[in-house]
Amino acid sequence: QEQQGRPQRPKAGHDLGMTKDVGGLVVLALLVSGLARAQTPNWPSEVAGQVCLQSSAEILSLVNSQSPEKMQVTYFDTLKLDGQRRGVYLRVRVRESKAEVTVKWRHETITQMPADADCELDVTREHTMPSCSWESTVSKSAAESVIRGDSGLATILDAGQLGTLRDLLGADLTSQMIAFGPVSVERRRMTGLDGEKWRLEIWDV
Repeated sequence: QEQQGRPQRPKAGHDLGMTKDVGGLVVLALLVSGLARAQTPNWPSEVAGQVCLQSSAEILSLVNSQSPEKMQVTYFDTLKLDGQRRGVYLRVRVRESKAEVTVKWRHETITQMPADADCELDVTREHTMPSCSWESTVSKSAAESVIRGDSGLATILDAGQLGTLRDLLGADLTSQMIAFGPVSVERRRMTGLDGEKWRLEIWDV
């Protein structure tokens, strides 16, 4: 269940992520269910796992049952992957009429919600990782210009995102970052037979 605007505090929730290889595509399904187990910090959880209950034909049938929301996803980092080594990720999603720029910080040391950040817990079989993000919206043309290399990365980052990157990386590395991508992504929202809400994504890599 989604709400318009920024919530005053994180709403309790629980996402179950599932992946499957279907003909060279990566399928990611997120199940939005009830309250998560008590965690520290007490943020919404996105739980990632792997499932092989459906055949490729069954998954493709489900995929083809709805018109997808299409987007292009690109990540930015230095050649030495300075961001990834510090748990810092810079992602640009280009949609039909706009683009979303997200700075994400995933690190086990996060215990308090940083200012102006949206936070959750990324849960896998191995560990639970706090994750906080700062997002802004820019024009599609501005984002595509940066992805092509025609414009500098800083042109699509707001002042808060630039400051956050400097603080997390210890220096302004935006001029050294290059594009990894774009990757084509299709997203569908659907309801299962049991009434559960799903967000299904296919990443064509």
